[in-house]
Amino acid sequence: MLDFWENQLKFYFTNEEQVLLPLMKRTQPSTHRFLTDHAYIQNLVSRITDKDNDINKGAADLTHRIDDHIRFDRKGIVSYAGATAYSTPVERNRCYIKS
Repeated sequence: MLDFWENQLKFYFTNEEQVLLPLMKRTQPSTHRFLTDHAYIQNLVSRITDKDNDINKGAADLTHRIDDHIRFDRKGIVSYAGATAYSTPVERNRCYIKS
């Protein structure tokens, strides 16, 4: 579990925050959800690696939360960030139509 976090998920989250976050409006509810998901998932990883916690329950919670976050990313964040990266309304509409 810790290996997956250190070698894949942590890098993915860092990239998301560096690339997508600057394109997002800080006041959007989706921005809050985006950051909250990242913090929650990181906290779950920390709890799973703690010897006093139930690893099976933690892994199930983590799997569920990552699945939800990926769906959220694909439906909202990536489409929104991609659309706002274009400078004109016509370019923005093309991005939404292709999604």
